[in-house]
Amino acid sequence: MKDNFKNQRRSDADRSDQNRPRQGSDLLRLEEIGDLHYHASAYSTALDYYRQLISEEVLARMERDQAVRILRKAVDSNILLGNFDQVDVLLDLAEDLIARTGGVAPPDEIAVNRAIFQTRRSTALRERGRLHDALNLAKRAFSVLALTDEHTDVAILQVGMGICYLRLGRLEKAEEFFHDGLSTFRRIGHDLGVANLLNNLALLNKIHCRWDRAIGLMDKAVELAHGIG
Repeated sequence: MKDNFKNQRRSDADRSDQNRPRQGSDLLRLEEIGDLHYHASAYSTALDYYRQLISEEVLARMERDQAVRILRKAVDSNILLGNFDQVDVLLDLAEDLIARTGGVAPPDEIAVNRAIFQTRRSTALRERGRLHDALNLAKRAFSVLALTDEHTDVAILQVGMGICYLRLGRLEKAEEFFHDGLSTFRRIGHDLGVANLLNNLALLNKIHCRWDRAIGLMDKAVELAHGIG
């Protein structure tokens, strides 16, 4: 008796090929729908759409800027969900893309794109407890992005380095970087980032037994968070 597994695999492959986005408008539409879910904090659902766009075959048909943009959002979604194994896979894919298209991109653009993904790899290293590796990579990315308009990523790096120093017990350095991140978030009007940093600084002041200052910062964080909704 013969099984039908071979035919079944062929049928599954045909359906997969049919479902694969074919035109530029399909790619853009999938990205837009994913973005709607991403901005609603529905990261798992956003990834359902981004995953359809991040196969090597589909990425190869995109403009480089769009491919980098989608990979960036897919990585961020996985970070927010704590899926760090998948973060590693996507970061490797991003590195391959940057290396493969490096010959047709200006050197400054390549450096910025590489630093953007180094920012995210630093986060993954930090969450795995590799604090010194995370710090070294964050500093390397910061040296590039501090001279660009990637202000949100700069703030993310400042906060990330602060967290590393906090976990290493270097509280003064942690406070320094948290204040730097707070200033950056305030400059770009990122209220949620400001609220999170006020909370971090409140906890640091609590550790130092500066109770009044800790309570004042926490009250500001809560007030701002309530205003965000």
